[in-house]
Amino acid sequence: MKLTFLRLFSLALIISSISSCKSNLTIWASKTDPNELKKYKTYAWVAPGDSALSTRRDDKLYAGLIESSANKELQKMGMKLDNKNPDAVFMFDTKIDEKVVTRKAAETGYNAYGYGGYAYGYNGAGYYNGAYNPMRGLETASMLVDQGTLSYLMYDRQTAKLVWQGTAKKDLSKKTNIESTIKRAANFIFAKLPINVK
Repeated sequence: MKLTFLRLFSLALIISSISSCKSNLTIWASKTDPNELKKYKTYAWVAPGDSALSTRRDDKLYAGLIESSANKELQKMGMKLDNKNPDAVFMFDTKIDEKVVTRKAAETGYNAYGYGGYAYGYNGAGYYNGAYNPMRGLETASMLVDQGTLSYLMYDRQTAKLVWQGTAKKDLSKKTNIESTIKRAANFIFAKLPINVK
């Protein structure tokens, strides 16, 4: 009974550590030669109806924040918003995927047995048990975690060619501050866009 309670307590610690330890963003951006981006000084956002990909934008609760956070970063680089004749056109995409996360936690019991595999030579083959078990003291638990992704895509307006893309990923929990996460993601993503309008 005591052992079962301690195992449940360990599992609760695993769950809480997953939600608190994964506070970092993973940032990725396409490698782009800064010389290829020198001609881009103005930009606009894809408006609903301009693209098949934009039809989902009406469903985005945080669309305004996603765009305004990007505007702030782009304007720091010297780019100007121009809805009539922009050099580049931006759009964004978001999604949430489930992923399986496996964690190990200290096992509270003293008896642990496991198959250790075969070892040839002087040691011979056999099973590990008790103090010789290399897995002793560890329990493994798997759980589903929501992973949020925010991507910004930059297109050449004349050619409709994708010239740059930046993405941020983060494991989400009930404690995640979405607004703060979007602002941080935009800041880190656009730090990887090699544009400096002079």
